[in-house]
Amino acid sequence: MVRFDVLLKWFEPYNVKSPQDQQDNPSVGFTGNMLGRQDKFTISEANLECEYSKLCGTLADCSGIVFQSYTSLHDMFEHEIIPRLEGKRALPDVGADWAFEYLTLTRIESPEDYPAVKELVLAQVHKMAERHEPNIMDYFPRLYEIISVMEQTFPTK
Repeated sequence: MVRFDVLLKWFEPYNVKSPQDQQDNPSVGFTGNMLGRQDKFTISEANLECEYSKLCGTLADCSGIVFQSYTSLHDMFEHEIIPRLEGKRALPDVGADWAFEYLTLTRIESPEDYPAVKELVLAQVHKMAERHEPNIMDYFPRLYEIISVMEQTFPTK
């Protein structure tokens, strides 16, 4: 998991999660399976050293992949936003934080792409609201106010 505070700190006054949950919320996170690695480990006393070593190796390998791929906001934009703008990857259909984070990331990293990303994100948020996705519903009544605050916090040049 990688966290970029600049994408999340401004949103804290609006976030319905507890302060601890907010702090524990990463910008991006992956499971071993998502990275093509083993996801679950069972460590038995009989093979403790071997299995523990395999676990540690997998953790190190996965951490290396993520930390090398997400060293900057630019990297995150390239991995998370560009594929969605190109239609190669769908936006999430659950949760809510991602919407504000993607808007903020684009506003900071690529203001020229912001209108297109905003249109995509808002279309997805409205679809989610139509089916009463609980996380989106927590923010939907204040959606445009929250986005306006972000846009004022990160003005384009």
